[in-house]
Amino acid sequence: MASKLARAGVRQVKPILSVDHGEARQRVLNLYKAWYRQLPYIGQEGGERQCLVT
Repeated sequence: MASKLARAGVRQVKPILSVDHGEARQRVLNLYKAWYRQLPYIGQEGGERQCLVT
């Protein structure tokens, strides 16, 4: 009985961000591109915030 309820619950779950594989792939590529564009800024900020640990 519990497994039937669990299966019914799984069928009703809606995707959180992406509807299909293609949309999920495009979302990941866009996030990667945005992160890649920020690398120069991350490098500049990281140099200022570094501290020496002995």
